[in-house]
Amino acid sequence: MMQLEDILSSTACDQQEPEKVLEVILPYQHQQYSFETIRDRLLSVSSDVELLQRDMNDKFEAILDYEARERLQNLFRTLHSVQLDVMKIQCDIAFTKEQCAVVNATSNDPTIQKVNELANRERSLRNSLQRSKFKVIQDFFEKLAEYLKVSLAASRRSCQMLVNSYLHPFDWAYYQQAILLLRFCGKCVIHIKKFERLYNSNFEIVCMHFKQPIEQMDFNNFIQFQESYPIESQLEVVIPPNEKLDLKDLLAKPHLKEIVECHDSREPEVFGSAYSQLSAITIDCCKLVVDLNMSYIEAHLTDGINIDKLNGESLNITNLEEQHQLPLYAFAPQEYITQIGQHLLTLRKQTESIDDGADESLRFALNSLQHAQDIALDLESCESVTEIIMKCIARHCVRSLLGRTSKSVLSKLTLNGKRQLSTDALYLDNVLEDLGLLDASEPNVEKFKSLLA
Repeated sequence: MMQLEDILSSTACDQQEPEKVLEVILPYQHQQYSFETIRDRLLSVSSDVELLQRDMNDKFEAILDYEARERLQNLFRTLHSVQLDVMKIQCDIAFTKEQCAVVNATSNDPTIQKVNELANRERSLRNSLQRSKFKVIQDFFEKLAEYLKVSLAASRRSCQMLVNSYLHPFDWAYYQQAILLLRFCGKCVIHIKKFERLYNSNFEIVCMHFKQPIEQMDFNNFIQFQESYPIESQLEVVIPPNEKLDLKDLLAKPHLKEIVECHDSREPEVFGSAYSQLSAITIDCCKLVVDLNMSYIEAHLTDGINIDKLNGESLNITNLEEQHQLPLYAFAPQEYITQIGQHLLTLRKQTESIDDGADESLRFALNSLQHAQDIALDLESCESVTEIIMKCIARHCVRSLLGRTSKSVLSKLTLNGKRQLSTDALYLDNVLEDLGLLDASEPNVEKFKSLLA
């Protein structure tokens, strides 16, 4: 029995040596075994096999019983942990309900309601008092916005006069006036944001007032002589204990300087009305700067991009054979395109004379160009005000020229007409190249270059 158990439980019962098991049941003999002998032998070991099978079953059931107990214990621990969490949440809910009941009871208390009402009234009065202190600033900017609208309308009428008399020299005084208005609008918008931040700083101020009543102010001084007649020197601020300071000296205080000079993209709320008006005027000033130049340029393009003029009818060349015989050196840029080129060169000089790299106001105001036109321009990549204005006018000029040289126009041009147009376009191309204004990324540049062929 033990020999059979040892063999069956050892590696000897693997598939490599099954004959060893057989030797235990049927020892080797010289004669052959009969069927009865084999049956007797098997009957004698059957009880051992059954006993061994029962023993194995008992061991297997013991293993299953151990695993089942382990799983049940783990489930019990998890259930206990969940019960503790539920109890904690129930305690929190009960505590929150108690707190809500206390708050509701407190809020319904007439005394507490009266205290809250007085606190709200105090906040309202404090805000009203703060607004009254800054009311003079609100009135000043709204009055200034009205004056700027009148000045902008006058400049617009001047622009229309240039359109009607484009053959006369361009009056650069109008352009300087438009730039002056644009710079001042940018400065006003920057000031409004500073006053908004000063208002929100809760800095204790007794009152604010201008040295001269607003009704008696000459607002033209703030625009024409903004460097020598700034708002900072005209506004007087009184702070406790009755210390009078110019706004410039007040904003120089380290604490306030850090507050008002911070960059905040949010639109003002207290001075929202004046901010909206001046922002709209700034956009109109940007449009005016573009329109002043483009009205002059487009008038010359309208006069020059003429099928009869380009085809050379003034030379009485009507024979097609004679057109082919006209040499290339006979072509020269027409006056309209040279006038445009000269205007761009002068525009560069005029803008450089007012361009100051440290002029935050004009650069800030020119950011409104993105709302004043439909030509894309990366303002951040431009290093100066001159570059911004020149690239803007150049792109408008190229687009306007392409709009006048459509396929229908080109189909009506003779060979000489196309050569003349190519000569004019080549002249403008040279001017734009010299000024560094042709950007390959601009989609219209490729179309413009095709006119040179």
